[in-house]
Amino acid sequence: MNNIIEVKNLCKTINKVDIINDISFSVAKGDILGFLGPNGAGKSTTIKMMLGLVKPTKGKVELCGYNIVDSRAEALSKVGAMVEAPAFYGYMTGYQNLELYADLYGIDKARIEEVLALVHLTDDKNKKVKKYSLGMKQRLGIARAFLNKPEIIILDEPTNGLDPVGIIEIRQIIMKLAETQNVTFIICSHILGEIAAMCNKVIIINKGRIVSYGPVDKLVSEAGCNTLEEYYIKALGIDKIG
Repeated sequence: MNNIIEVKNLCKTINKVDIINDISFSVAKGDILGFLGPNGAGKSTTIKMMLGLVKPTKGKVELCGYNIVDSRAEALSKVGAMVEAPAFYGYMTGYQNLELYADLYGIDKARIEEVLALVHLTDDKNKKVKKYSLGMKQRLGIARAFLNKPEIIILDEPTNGLDPVGIIEIRQIIMKLAETQNVTFIICSHILGEIAAMCNKVIIINKGRIVSYGPVDKLVSEAGCNTLEEYYIKALGIDKIG
């Protein structure tokens, strides 16, 4: 198995409280991994450690064979991410915002047009971002994550603010990139139906520990469940979601 992400014995302690407690997992090239868990479970902290935004207390993260702490620039050179709500300069156009990022990382300007077309923002590229809807800003955030032709893309709630058509479009984009370009995705989302529709593997984390990890279909069927939502409820030992 060609693993492009390796997380080994990862821990994070803050004020003597174990936020993340000895989690390990690997992700193969081309996987679409759903990262699930209730609020406060440790999803965001794990993602931030994977991106080098938070330093682990113990353990390590390797992206594309590079340690995120020792070789951060190399590890992130082929990583795209949208963590939390994407932030842009509202007085600038969508194109100009992406152009700033492209200039910073030496990315060919032709790539800007490619990613704008990918998220269906070509017609709105010269509109100021302050006039964008929430869904349009979300799509611009995804375009920015795609800009450097990454091998790994980490998306936090990528369909937030999108209408049903927009949600389907983003799902199709993700699945197409994984299939045709072997791009690896980690997707955090509270929409379990979307995770089930596009992810081939899932991690469920609770109280800083992984409670379940594996292929979606296998986990659901072996637990005698009919849906990922039903399995999620069972894995967490709760009565219902929300």
